[in-house]
Amino acid sequence: MDKDKNNGKRSFGAVRMIILLIALIVFGYSAYQLYSIFSVYQKAGHEYSSLADDFTRPYSKDPADSETSGGPARTETSGEPVPPETSGRPAYKEGGAGLDGAARRDKNNERKNGGKKEAESIASGPENPETAETESGQTESASSGAEKPAEEKPAKSGAPEAPAEVFEDAEPPLEVDWDELAGINPDIVGWIYVDALPEISYPVLRGEDNDYYLHHTFRKEYLFAGSIFEDYHNEPDFSDPNTIVYGHNMRNGSMFNHLKKLNDQAKYDADPYFWILTPKGNYRYHIYCITTAGVNSDFYLLYKENDREFLEWEQKIQAASDVRNKVELTERDKTVVLSTCTSDSSLRVVVAGKCVSSERPVKITPVPTPIPEPDFPVIFDGIDELWADAFTGDTEDGVFGETYD
Repeated sequence: MDKDKNNGKRSFGAVRMIILLIALIVFGYSAYQLYSIFSVYQKAGHEYSSLADDFTRPYSKDPADSETSGGPARTETSGEPVPPETSGRPAYKEGGAGLDGAARRDKNNERKNGGKKEAESIASGPENPETAETESGQTESASSGAEKPAEEKPAKSGAPEAPAEVFEDAEPPLEVDWDELAGINPDIVGWIYVDALPEISYPVLRGEDNDYYLHHTFRKEYLFAGSIFEDYHNEPDFSDPNTIVYGHNMRNGSMFNHLKKLNDQAKYDADPYFWILTPKGNYRYHIYCITTAGVNSDFYLLYKENDREFLEWEQKIQAASDVRNKVELTERDKTVVLSTCTSDSSLRVVVAGKCVSSERPVKITPVPTPIPEPDFPVIFDGIDELWADAFTGDTEDGVFGETYD
């Protein structure tokens, strides 16, 4: 009896040891996983924490600062700085670069008030009391009684007029040291900055596929957090009708983690812009859609031509937005879509904006090099005559010693 009890105790002790051993293994594996995740975030934070400080600085209009950054402003004899030549880009309109949001609003209000005053003056009648307009559209003079023919209005063409281009220029938020970045990695094609989310300030990469920079830094070092990168199907100068830019949603707040915060009407209304800065120009984008979409949705379609179909795509995207906006869309637009993952592997947070700066990406079509005609060696000078004679029978014996009738 006692022997059976002892055997039972030993069996129970063995089972308890096995359970304890399994628990220790599970705990050790979980601890390793937590350490791995923590180290990834720590490494990512270390990699990108000082990135903006190392390669960018706040934009400055001081010519002395421009000279040190490799971009001196042109000056005339008056000593006033003159913007550098735009190489064929559209000129800035009044109220453009150099004006902050408040100044632009003041100018817009002045234009609106001016338009109202002009409308009131028209409604109250002409300023000159000696003239009046008749019902027939002619103007009579009270002093002379002479009649003047009404001005003829130009006939309208049948084709609808394209809406005028509206520019929303502003000073770029940053100056980027492109020379140093190019020395680190020539795959760096731009720099993204979101006005309402200044923590989103990163270089934009473009690789030979969409996999490499998913888990590699801008220094080409392996890191799970990867980089912000452009779809490799797009042109590196952002000149396509729509360009897609991807980034991880890191839980430590880096990369595109804060992008979802734009899905708030008040935050959007406060500052609905982001920037793509490039060595060729600084492009400002007005956001016209913020939402969550499926991984296979139309947001990820790419267009190579600005046409009616592209405009319909833009309008469809805008209609799906969770924030209300009245951004005017045209066939000429250059759109950039920002995309990041969510806790649901089938959904993505997407933000779409159109370029509204007068400085904008321009697609450069390469001129085809003419191919010279091959210079074949002359094998036999009389080859054409020989064949002609062979089939017409003009030779005495033909080509093969026979006469052709």
